[in-house]
Amino acid sequence: SKAVFLSIHLIDEKTGLKSCFWRIMRVVIKKTGVGRGLRIAAGLLIALSLGACEPPEKKLAEMVHEDKAGFEALVKLKGGPVCRYDSCFNPVEQLEGLILALRGVTLRKFFMLDIYTVALYLPEDVDTQDTVVPDGPKIIILDYHRQIEKAKVVAAIEDNVGKNPRVDQAAVHERFDKLTRAFDPPHKGDRYIFSYVPGKGTSLIKDGVERVVIPGDDFAFAFFGIWTSPHGEDKKMRTELLALK
Repeated sequence: SKAVFLSIHLIDEKTGLKSCFWRIMRVVIKKTGVGRGLRIAAGLLIALSLGACEPPEKKLAEMVHEDKAGFEALVKLKGGPVCRYDSCFNPVEQLEGLILALRGVTLRKFFMLDIYTVALYLPEDVDTQDTVVPDGPKIIILDYHRQIEKAKVVAAIEDNVGKNPRVDQAAVHERFDKLTRAFDPPHKGDRYIFSYVPGKGTSLIKDGVERVVIPGDDFAFAFFGIWTSPHGEDKKMRTELLALK
């Protein structure tokens, strides 16, 4: 602890890192206790030394991805949960040691009914102004507002994927069958998490349990394209989800 305090006093205050450290430390110590909090905060300060209180996500991820308290502190530093359309989401999520940033939140409606709120997470430096979201790690979270028959969910998936001319339907058909077999009929309050990691595949997670992993970047392209493809019917939903201008 003495070494940490001494190093802080040696920092040039013109860099702004000293005040930055104290802001971080107050949040982290509150969550983790004094000793552990000082160690985590000191590590964060080192990562921040390259860029004035806007942490490089990879360096930050290396420090917090196995530390629940550290991740909770990061969420708090990012402003806490983002709440829209009766659902709340973290401003960042962890995926295989990476920190992904919340890109957009939108509401899926059918006629006048609210079906689910959907949130998309991508690496912060990914450019979504292009017509196609680049291959890479991503997370989609669906927060359901009502019960839906499974047959209707499956039909909606098939319809949306079938409208994407860049998807080889025959190549992904069996893998979509595998995904839908692992998918329970959604009820109000259910939260489904779909994540994609290159080399691993697309995972379906519900209630903290990984139900299935579907391999293939072509499958991920088809599945996440349900919300991100320019060929989808709901242009407004895509615009909000990708935070397009």
